[in-house]
Amino acid sequence: MDRLSQLPEELLLKILSQLPSTKDVVATMVLSKRWLPLWKLVPKLVYDDHRYQSIEYGRFSRFVDRSLLLHKAPILDSLHFRVGHTSGVADLPLWTTAADKHSVRELVIEISSSSTASPAIVPRSLYSMCRMLVTLKLQSATLADAASLPSFPSLKKLSLVSVKYPGGDEFVSKLLSTCPVLEDLAVEQCADDNVTIFTVKVPSLKCASLRKPFARRSVDEGIVIDAPSLEYLEVVDSSGGFFVIENDMPCITKADVVLTHPAEILSCITSAKFLNLCLPYSKDAYPAGGVFRRLVDLEICTCETEWLDLLMRVLSDSPNLQSLKVKQWHCLRDEKLRPCWNEPSSVPECLSSSLETLEWGKFEGTKEEEELVKFILRNGSCLKKVTISSKLSDSDKKLEMLKKLSLSFRRSPIFGQTCGAVDIPVWTRAADRLSVRELIISMGFSVSPVILPRSLYTMCKTLVTLKLKYVGLPVFSSPVSFPSLKTLNLVSVKYPGDDFVKRFLFGCPVLETLFVVQYPGDNVTVFAVRVPSLKTLMMFKSLDGTDRNANDADGFAIDAPSLEVLYICGRFGGFGVIENEMPNLVMADIDARCGCYSKVMGSITPAKRLHLRFLYPKDVHPVGNVFHRLKHLKMSRCGTECFNTLMCLLRDSPKLKSLELKKCHPLPNEPRRFWTEPSSVPECLLSSLETLKWVKYEGTEEEKEVAAFILRNGSCLKNVTISSTSTDRDKKLEMIKELSVSLLGFESFGIRKGISLMDLISEFNEALLLRILSQLPTTKDVVRTMVLSRRWHSLWKVPKLVYDDEGTEYGKFSRFVDRSLILHKAPVETLHFKLVQNSGVAEIGIWITIAAKCSVRDLSIDIDCSSSTTPVKIPWSFYYRAFQMLVALKLASVVLASSSLPSFTSLKKLGLVSVKYTGADEFVKRLLSSCPVLEDLAVEQCKDDNVSVFSVNVPSLKSASFSKSSSRYGDEGIVIDAPSLEYLEVVDSSGGFFVIENDMPCIVKADVVVTHPGEILSSITSVKRLILCLPYSKDAYPAGSVFRSLVDLEICTCETEWLNLLMRMLNDSPNLQSLRLDQWHCLRNEETRSCWNEPSSVPDCLSSSLETLKWVNFEGTKEEKEVVKFILRSGSCLKKVTIFSKTSDTHKKLEMIKELTLSTRRSPNCQLVFS
Repeated sequence: MDRLSQLPEELLLKILSQLPSTKDVVATMVLSKRWLPLWKLVPKLVYDDHRYQSIEYGRFSRFVDRSLLLHKAPILDSLHFRVGHTSGVADLPLWTTAADKHSVRELVIEISSSSTASPAIVPRSLYSMCRMLVTLKLQSATLADAASLPSFPSLKKLSLVSVKYPGGDEFVSKLLSTCPVLEDLAVEQCADDNVTIFTVKVPSLKCASLRKPFARRSVDEGIVIDAPSLEYLEVVDSSGGFFVIENDMPCITKADVVLTHPAEILSCITSAKFLNLCLPYSKDAYPAGGVFRRLVDLEICTCETEWLDLLMRVLSDSPNLQSLKVKQWHCLRDEKLRPCWNEPSSVPECLSSSLETLEWGKFEGTKEEEELVKFILRNGSCLKKVTISSKLSDSDKKLEMLKKLSLSFRRSPIFGQTCGAVDIPVWTRAADRLSVRELIISMGFSVSPVILPRSLYTMCKTLVTLKLKYVGLPVFSSPVSFPSLKTLNLVSVKYPGDDFVKRFLFGCPVLETLFVVQYPGDNVTVFAVRVPSLKTLMMFKSLDGTDRNANDADGFAIDAPSLEVLYICGRFGGFGVIENEMPNLVMADIDARCGCYSKVMGSITPAKRLHLRFLYPKDVHPVGNVFHRLKHLKMSRCGTECFNTLMCLLRDSPKLKSLELKKCHPLPNEPRRFWTEPSSVPECLLSSLETLKWVKYEGTEEEKEVAAFILRNGSCLKNVTISSTSTDRDKKLEMIKELSVSLLGFESFGIRKGISLMDLISEFNEALLLRILSQLPTTKDVVRTMVLSRRWHSLWKVPKLVYDDEGTEYGKFSRFVDRSLILHKAPVETLHFKLVQNSGVAEIGIWITIAAKCSVRDLSIDIDCSSSTTPVKIPWSFYYRAFQMLVALKLASVVLASSSLPSFTSLKKLGLVSVKYTGADEFVKRLLSSCPVLEDLAVEQCKDDNVSVFSVNVPSLKSASFSKSSSRYGDEGIVIDAPSLEYLEVVDSSGGFFVIENDMPCIVKADVVVTHPGEILSSITSVKRLILCLPYSKDAYPAGSVFRSLVDLEICTCETEWLNLLMRMLNDSPNLQSLRLDQWHCLRNEETRSCWNEPSSVPDCLSSSLETLKWVNFEGTKEEKEVVKFILRSGSCLKKVTIFSKTSDTHKKLEMIKELTLSTRRSPNCQLVFS
């Protein structure tokens, strides 16, 4: 390991990039100090949640968050997400946003389609991020709709596998048009991707792979391509749709074509050098006269009936062919109609002049195949090698075939032969020997599916999970036995018949979960499920394109008294029986298109959650069924008649709490049936319904009436969400106004009135909205606003972030901080942490790193000391986290670790409250000296901060505030040298010293509350505004000092000597204009108060400048009244005297007012005000 650590960093990063996942890379940090930071620089990150259990998903998600936040590499070459757990889907928007911050070159998002029932939507932010993105790969995701798409200026490689496009054909065209330099495109369409014609018009495209599934069988769908620079084309389409190439592709080099209808593809790619074909026709494969003069490598699939004719035609039209491969890639289309061999009258030119190799895979040894091989052998003048891989498992037949071919005539003197074979049933027998607990057999679709061996029914006594797809079950007369089986999936399985299904399920005595997908031709009319132990049943019925209505005799029978979840989807026939009650039923999801809908509804009344789909038939809701336990009801994709059915369901669901409606409007050809308001209000509206959610609300008359009825009568409604389909802002505003009118006069509905108000607020410009959001107390409050509407969704990313963990579960708070910081896009002006809980201490280092990445201007870390017995240390890394842009920093109740300090080049404001310094006096000096432009310093020292003399030598300082607790020792103090200081505040009751080393000629204002003022006041005689609370007057400042600039003076009356201090300051402040007296602190009652002695001469300020006197907490003592009278009869320029009396005794107050009012006033304009 030591030798490995000596390698250059570039090589080590290359080694780390080869590890399977980022988790493995991060694990290397424990090897040594050399390896500690390396993982943060690796340019390739791979996150795979399959390596975590479902219950550990939180750990995986947190790992991704933190590693992305801490990663330092300025550019990531590759960022790869493999997400399998359901909760991972919700994290994708966050992680793709993080990708933008790292200038990712390659972004890969793979989602297991089976991991989530809801689509994984890639956020709109993907369209505006990653200007440097070169490669983008998406799998099983849904692209969010967007009105306009920006350009992907650097994107060269794009892969879209099982992706859904919200805007259909037009969206695809727009997406590809935004990729001006795209060179490689791979598309694998899924059955419901919303695209009819996939149009590819990309002039720069060099490589294109286009695949469509067999399930999309429609001649109206297809692909249109216009790519004149294309070099490689792959087309796999067995759907029967069209494929159009608008212009020739002269640069084409290689093409793989697997099509049901080849149309004119081959005529556009005659310049190809490498060609792979699987076509159902030979005659119409390409126009007569087409010649592949550049073709040197040809591969043909033997699954189609006309493959032999196609081969001979292409051989004849490929004069320079050098290599030929023949193989069966797919299942045989029709075993009965296989091609016949007719030896051509002339030998293809390529056989006699250029063909060098023949490779045949899955050779079956039929007469036609043998004749073709012999023909090529005896005519191939240039043949060098012939390789044959036999499909036969019978060694005798294989040997016989080898003899025949070996003895055949060969025109070329040199070539070789090889053979091989495999057998699937061996695997199932191996499973039995290994006592397998989970067995999955998933085959590709075939008209004639693979029949599993009979041994399956009696093997694997330990089998707990069995999943079968696209297979056939064999006839078996003996009893089926799966004694441990709890989960069974049967997807597109072919059965021996109805009775077999009964026996098969009867052999599963402890089965709990059954998932069934039926397809046409499965040999089952009534699928009977009679399993007492069953808890979850999901049944799907698919129909082919020719059968739109199921037979009345077709359907299902269910007897599952322990059932908790029931899902029935598809067009089952009219036969549907639930034989016994299901008292434990919790959730039911029912497709109303099945002919037995009414019968089913009568058997699911115990359900707590109910989802109804495709509710178009009239009078489908059976009368007399009451859903006493139903709490949540959802109706989706229903016609207008569903509103009357909805009223019936509301009537029969007295405890309903939540109602969701989705796309409830008529189909194009559906007759309109108007809603009839019920004569009585359903009980649930009056007593229990709390939430209404309406998705794709169109604002039709029926919808408005139903919405108004629910809003008008919903006594307990707390939350109403209505999502409109309209994109017209004026129409949407009008709709909201109409709904709001229906709410007027109903006081019980608190949030309803906010619907209209919120819409009006949303009309404000973004700058004003961000300003409003910045005033909210915490970031949590700000983020909550994102649910208000689409307009507010991204506004929460304000420039001010305040995180307060008080009253929040720590794990949730920490995760919230991580996520919101990752998603935040705007530059962060202010970042404030208020931490109460102990566990927040461990996160400080990470969050400081994040703050540096966000270019924070104002950082505040405030920790509640009472929550932690151990001090919170700010790590040494704090000083090296690139705070070049930090302007303000406030730290409260933390410990600063001793370290060498860089320069805080932009720091202008520094707050240090109850901070401890491990480096004592010297560390404080170094810390302040590293702030060359510091202007504002606030220090509040605690008892044990390790500092004896707090030295401040900062030439740029303009404002300084010092506060020391009374518990500190008197031999400690503060030394300040700040010639540019304009404001000084000193609060020190410890008795320590305070030294100002040089005068401060720029001083404007000073607040001085100290026990021993020393020479403070003598250094600030140029001050204009002064606030004083001093215990002495005689030693307050040296004799002869004059405050010539002082115009505003405030003195605290709590000290015993305040009166003498006041008169001395008045004598030494010749230009004083305003005087304020106030008692800020408690009186020191144990000491004698000073007595009033009228001075022998009047201070200059009284006779020449003093204009206002304000006295707060005036007690009315003899001394106080004498002072007021003296000022009144001496103040020549007085304009206003305001007295705020402290006494609550009205009689005493009135007496005091009379006395002062009758006193002499020298100034004729003096106004005396009492409060």
